Amino acid sequence: MTDVPLSKPAARAATRQALIALTDLQRANASLSICQHIASSDLYSRASSLFLYYPVPPEVDLLPLARRALQDNKQIAFPRIDWDNNSMSPVAVTTLSAASFETRRHNIPEPPPLPAAENPPTIDLILVPALALDRAGNRLGRGGGFYDRFLALNPAPPTIAVCFDAQLLPPHAALPAEPHDIPVRTVVTESGLLSINPL
Repeated sequence: MTDVPLSKPAARAATRQALIALTDLQRANASLSICQHIASSDLYSRASSLFLYYPVPPEVDLLPLARRALQDNKQIAFPRIDWDNNSMSPVAVTTLSAASFETRRHNIPEPPPLPAAENPPTIDLILVPALALDRAGNRLGRGGGFYDRFLALNPAPPTIAVCFDAQLLPPHAALPAEPHDIPVRTVVTESGLLSINPL
């Protein structure tokens, strides 16, 4: 059966409604399951460093995974946005305390800027947020394109797109893919990992 294209506005509207329907407890429990699925994966066990995002409700909360990674002596990094150049870069943190982050635009906590003398950390695994995903690994984000630009410049590390079951489109529904869109290799929901474009 041919995949049925779904417009980005329609996908955004549908997934936003699905997210609104989830209770805080459902999101919290699903987030814990997602973190456990990632932590149990070979991708996680092979990675010495993770690039995560700082969750803004109603996104999947990856902070339990970040805490687990620190306990496992893995390096973790979060994005620092360069709003003037519409780009982002990973900045390593050693603690998840509030003092390690600052809230800037759109109420998104970010680590402080990387000192000029330091290079960005090496990344072994990238966790990518998504508003909607299809079964081909096409991802719908917030519309800023930051992750697509970052992934285009950093194609080597494995990527796992993170979302709730309610955000994963059913089989044969497809998001429109543009040339600059970078599909992810793996998707994780509370139901488990789905390998789409493995290395």
